[in-house]
Amino acid sequence: QASITAIAAAGATTLATASSDHFLTLWSVGEQKQIDQWLIQADESELPAITRLAITADGKRLASGHSDGQLIFWNLQSDPQPTQQGDPKPKHFQQSVAGNKQAVTSLRFSPDETTLLAGYADGVFRGFNPDNAQQRFATSHGARINDIAISNDGKVIATAGQNNSVRLWQSNGSGFGVSQVNQLPGPATSVTLSPDGSQVIVAVQAESPICLIHETAQGKLLQQYTQHKNSIAALMTDQQGRIGSLDATSIQRWSTNGLKVIAGHNDQITSLAAIPNAPLQVISGSRDSTAKRWDLNSARQVTQF
Repeated sequence: QASITAIAAAGATTLATASSDHFLTLWSVGEQKQIDQWLIQADESELPAITRLAITADGKRLASGHSDGQLIFWNLQSDPQPTQQGDPKPKHFQQSVAGNKQAVTSLRFSPDETTLLAGYADGVFRGFNPDNAQQRFATSHGARINDIAISNDGKVIATAGQNNSVRLWQSNGSGFGVSQVNQLPGPATSVTLSPDGSQVIVAVQAESPICLIHETAQGKLLQQYTQHKNSIAALMTDQQGRIGSLDATSIQRWSTNGLKVIAGHNDQITSLAAIPNAPLQVISGSRDSTAKRWDLNSARQVTQF
């Protein structure tokens, strides 16, 4: 049975999932049913594993990152005919981008949907124009990028690296504020930003997993959180600044005032996606072959895909 390797949510309407059998699937969140599915490559050539997904808020454009460094842009606006035999391009295919041999390790669309941000296993950080797949900038974090976050206004970008640091960027790829929060107690595994971009929240794989909150302007440490027992795989914030953190077995919602733990899947949790139009809900993907939608306020499962 195929496991889910990546997920991305477009508002509260559409969920995209990637699976280990190389299929991309679109789901209607409201109707809780599959609305489309296709194989990422129509011919018989080798299929690179899908490592990351990103989808625009309007659900019209999807990007997939792959183990061979390839990026593929998918146009979801039309309702194409199924791929015909002998056609080398799968349905929804818009354009592909190569040029990097290392795996895509993080993928995000900017809030205005004009830039796709991609991080790679070799530390390369690139921005692309989704309309024509042209590169807007290329720089380097200095080590493997484990995660990318972007503020609501698109002005602050953070990359979490294997070299015990978080780097801060402007939308054009140049440095922002303090530019770097380094000397963390271990590799930065996940990162998110407060809604206004004034704080960066980073998960660190130290002797014990830890979350740290720093100012983006000066890099000052504001708070730390140490309740996780397993490596923290993903972080998110809602519009009220509340923080959700995910490890292999649980999702925790916390702030300066408290903590809530949700025991969820039957196997390792591999990915987490926020729902922009439902700030107290998230969708998680797991090796147990399911994706689940959770209400963080009640700590209950809403639905399963």
